[in-house]
Amino acid sequence: MIAETLHRKIYRLIKTMIVTKFDPFEKLPSERSLSLDFGVSRNTIRTAMNELYTNHYVFRVQGLGTFVAERPSISDENGGFTDLANAILEANTPFKKQMNSFDLVYDTEAINRLKLETSEKVLSIEQSYIADEGPILITRSYFPAKTVPTLVKPNVYQVTTIKNLFRNSRSVAVASIEKTVSARLATQKEAQLLRTDEPTVVIEADEVKLDYDGAGIMYSKAVANADHFVYRSRQVF
Repeated sequence: MIAETLHRKIYRLIKTMIVTKFDPFEKLPSERSLSLDFGVSRNTIRTAMNELYTNHYVFRVQGLGTFVAERPSISDENGGFTDLANAILEANTPFKKQMNSFDLVYDTEAINRLKLETSEKVLSIEQSYIADEGPILITRSYFPAKTVPTLVKPNVYQVTTIKNLFRNSRSVAVASIEKTVSARLATQKEAQLLRTDEPTVVIEADEVKLDYDGAGIMYSKAVANADHFVYRSRQVF
């Protein structure tokens, strides 16, 4: 009972650390490092990490370590849907992240999905994930521009602002999440980013998070070449 209580305490501490200090797809410290930081055994750390993995807070890449997963909500412990981005990256190692753009734009689709006024702008962040054989994934994240009202000219070098956008979005209570997975032909820009010939089929997963007032928190997309798509489902009883 004591060991169970201790591992649950460590589980909560590491979960809080993930939510407040780490970004999606960022690598976590090793079990040895965490055991020294928290002053507990590696077995306790391993038990806590296994629970975090089961609850989709982290994903593992063989030979590289444990990484922060994209989370729909900091309070959701029942997510059975394996995020497309996590699944793609877990199946393709090693990989690196590249920031493509950070802009203040009018995007009709994002504005509608975030339930904004047609006159409002959104902050758009585009990133590519690149494995040894080339690009495997494109992600696009959209936030209401009013989230950072003082931001006039965003650029990819504003790393702190970008990190804060993701972190702040994870701290908002999420009332509902809408998800869609579909197959379609890549746009010309996507084909260029994925370095594929046109026309090519891609898998797109999009997700919009709304708060309890019905306002949009974040709208995100993940686009991958269909050749790299792997869907896994696991049920724990």
